[in-house]
Amino acid sequence: MKNQRIRNIDFGAGIMITWMVMYHVLMWQWGLEVPDWSITDPALIPSDIHAFINQKGQLEILNPCVHFPYLNFFMPWFFYKSGRFFRKQSSSQLLRHDGRKLLRTYLIWGGIGYVLYVAMRLTDGTATLRGLTYSVVRHTFLTGEAPCNGALWFLLSLFGVHVLANWLLPEEQSNDRDWRFHFRCGVVVLTGYLISITAYRYDFDLLPRWVGDGAAGLAFYTMGYWLSRYESKWWLLIPCGLVYLYCCIFGFPMVDMLWCKLLNGSFCLWMPVAICGIVVFDGLCRVIARLYTKIEQHVSALTGKSLMEATGRNAMPIYVSHVLLLETYCFIAGQYGNPSWSNLLCMSILMTLLFAVVLGRSTIHSRK
Repeated sequence: MKNQRIRNIDFGAGIMITWMVMYHVLMWQWGLEVPDWSITDPALIPSDIHAFINQKGQLEILNPCVHFPYLNFFMPWFFYKSGRFFRKQSSSQLLRHDGRKLLRTYLIWGGIGYVLYVAMRLTDGTATLRGLTYSVVRHTFLTGEAPCNGALWFLLSLFGVHVLANWLLPEEQSNDRDWRFHFRCGVVVLTGYLISITAYRYDFDLLPRWVGDGAAGLAFYTMGYWLSRYESKWWLLIPCGLVYLYCCIFGFPMVDMLWCKLLNGSFCLWMPVAICGIVVFDGLCRVIARLYTKIEQHVSALTGKSLMEATGRNAMPIYVSHVLLLETYCFIAGQYGNPSWSNLLCMSILMTLLFAVVLGRSTIHSRK
């Protein structure tokens, strides 16, 4: 049963990391003129991010989450998934394990991003001492993002969430009727929920973004720890399924988790709806993971596991490298003229090669 559970999670991680990469490719294809995907309502623009000026001088935004919202909870899902494996540790164990896995990865890939950032600024002639030092440190502190690799914010937030969870969450109890366990988990979730709402209501300059995304991440992480044992229960699946179905018909509340900005609907409803979506998604993964198609069976013969499982088990290297590659490509493309539809094809090919290299490398190591 344990192996089956891990396989289901890997399968879900494969779907989520694939969608995340597709999301970023589409979102950053700012020159792609698809009127149906353009948003001109300023109220839906989360900030200065993702926005561009089209040839008609109109401010537009290309955000696939708004137009394909059914997996809009992909970042909450990764916090939730991590919470499923939470175990109390000593401070030294926590720093040794998470420090090596999360902080070292952040420093390595953040360092690579910084080198590329310096090279870009020197190339386009905008390099200044203040811009390469103070501005970078300030931006990293306020957002958790690394230069040319904004996706790394998740690693810092997840590390902070691990530290807080190790301090705040109770030991797992085998007795479901232990009210103290449920009470403490509920208090942590509610606290994270309220802090994230508070962060949403404050301007970025007044409150660092990691306050909001860290608080929301702690809430999702705790829900993963709390609800994972009940995910297959009908009394949880049915109401979550009904909520998800309702939102599929009438619209989802959506939030850019890093920027703590509302994209659609109500911010207060975003977290409960995301939890319902996660429960439904995990339930579907338990079913789909058992129904391998013939294509995936052929792929499994090559990699030792299904395509989505293999992708899920290698989600971390894909995650930390894909934004770096996209940033580099976008800079190079920008040096040769305005982005065009061809950029979408080029970025898609680049990401396909990334998946092929990471999965191929994993297959070679697994066979040794």
